[in-house]
Amino acid sequence: MLEITDQAFRRFVKMTDLENSCETIVNIFHQYSVRTDDFDTLSFNEFNRLVKEQFPNWLGRVNDPEFITNTFRSVDKNKDKQVDFGEFVNLLIPLIKATHDHLHERHHNH
Repeated sequence: MLEITDQAFRRFVKMTDLENSCETIVNIFHQYSVRTDDFDTLSFNEFNRLVKEQFPNWLGRVNDPEFITNTFRSVDKNKDKQVDFGEFVNLLIPLIKATHDHLHERHHNH
């Protein structure tokens, strides 16, 4: 059976902007999740680092330890002290919606 590597696949198939964006989100999650323990979940320290490095402009209180702790606890829905990818995606939903709303406000005010 013929197997095609991701790199070869990309030469033949042009992914859409949204497909690329989805893949980028997965890749960023994994850049942080592979650092300790379970390679497919974020520990508190991995989550802390991801939020500080990836959301410094959107989550203005990233340097507030209480904010990070409370955000981690609210995202960790099953309370296993890890954030899996599904829980992480749930964090993105309100951020994406807020971006959408902000862009509409900016557009309507011009």
